[in-house]
Amino acid sequence: MTKSIRITVAALALGGLAFSSGCKKKEPAPPAKTEPAKTATAPAPVPAPAPAPVPAPAPTPPPAPAAKTAVELSNIFNECWGAFNTTNWTRFSDCYADNATADDPGGGMPVSMGKAATVERGKMFKLALPDVTGERAITLINGNNVAAVVVMKGTHKGPIKTPVGEIPASNKPVGLYAAHVVAFEPSGKIVKQEFFADTATILGQVGATKEPHRKAASAVVPGASETIVAKNDATENANLAASDAATAAFNNHDEKGVADSFADDVKWRDIADAKDENKTEALATHKNLWGGFSDLKLTTVTRWAAGDYVVRRGNLEGTHDGLLKVQRLKKTGKKLSLPYIEIMKMKGGKIAENWLFYNGIAFATQLGFLDPKK
Repeated sequence: MTKSIRITVAALALGGLAFSSGCKKKEPAPPAKTEPAKTATAPAPVPAPAPAPVPAPAPTPPPAPAAKTAVELSNIFNECWGAFNTTNWTRFSDCYADNATADDPGGGMPVSMGKAATVERGKMFKLALPDVTGERAITLINGNNVAAVVVMKGTHKGPIKTPVGEIPASNKPVGLYAAHVVAFEPSGKIVKQEFFADTATILGQVGATKEPHRKAASAVVPGASETIVAKNDATENANLAASDAATAAFNNHDEKGVADSFADDVKWRDIADAKDENKTEALATHKNLWGGFSDLKLTTVTRWAAGDYVVRRGNLEGTHDGLLKVQRLKKTGKKLSLPYIEIMKMKGGKIAENWLFYNGIAFATQLGFLDPKK
């Protein structure tokens, strides 16, 4: 069988199969499978973010310490002076806040910053006068402010540091008036201190200068010591107003106005002078100053009252453009800015007693009569 025949037979055979298949009874087609309708599926919900953690409430700060009463401040002030007098440096240190400052205005020394430096300042005073003690003659309290007139007594047994050099021990007695002015913080710690004393008085007493000065024995408490607390009443307000008028009269170089502000028996205690002055002498001192400084004035920094007393802290300012007759000092043209504190006792609207504290060394240095570099 040739190749072509084989192909034909095969084709016929295949055709027969196809034919016979087409002649059979057609079976119905099975029903189409229907897929159940797919319902749309909602996307899975996105979980909400977890809430931010709520911070724990801050701890309640401790209540601020109650402000010390005037009686408590008076007791603390006395205890601190007791610690100084007995050289109890642990208790003395506890008197001061960590950020305390201490200054001797006009003394030529830098301000002590911080508790440690403030305590060292006290120790330095004790090096020069190891047995020195302070007795309060007058202590005045208004709020957190305390001002005291203090009588200091001791023996010059160690070197005294001054703006004009170091003064070696002389073993001579020292006695002087000083003003100690402090501000307390609510906890009862001293945060600011100013100490006014006249260096020239000390130098005179130890023999380092021949200038007139108060004698050591003259430094005594005048009468009974007293502590007075401010009431902030009408009497104190009237005393403040009277002291303002006296200051204005001084600034206007108004001799009559100044005289009217003085009681007839006024005691004028300028601690840099050799003695106290009466009314006539005090007025003469004022006129002498006005003659040497044509623009002389008192610039008040702060003022407050306690009972019959008024405390005024400020600066004496002017230009030395005239002759200071009492001191026989010709004009220098130099500017003066002298820190001072006054503690006035008022009576009937007039000044009955005035304590004037400043450092005479500052006066002489600023006008060029002392050279702190020599």
